[in-house]
Amino acid sequence: MIHPLLSEGLFTTIFSDMNADLKFVLVISTIGCLTAIAIAVGVSAAKAWESVRRRETEAELMRDMLDQGKSAEEIERLLQSPTQSLKRSQRVTVGRSAASAG
Repeated sequence: MIHPLLSEGLFTTIFSDMNADLKFVLVISTIGCLTAIAIAVGVSAAKAWESVRRRETEAELMRDMLDQGKSAEEIERLLQSPTQSLKRSQRVTVGRSAASAG
């Protein structure tokens, strides 16, 4: 024997007992949650794509430098220097901001 809720359809039974205001709130909440999930998935995909493209660009740059005859140490130094100088400049900027605020 089938349960009466299952024979009529669970969602049909649940929604038939709700008033219009509650249905509206449920629909808006569902849309909000789905939007948040879509944004999170989109941001994650964009970050992954950015990472892949950055690695491809670095690999192409390394190939070009090797073709030019640069040594592995020189390539490593050139590839790491922008990252290290950026970190240093961020520390200096933060230090200046803290000094000017205090």
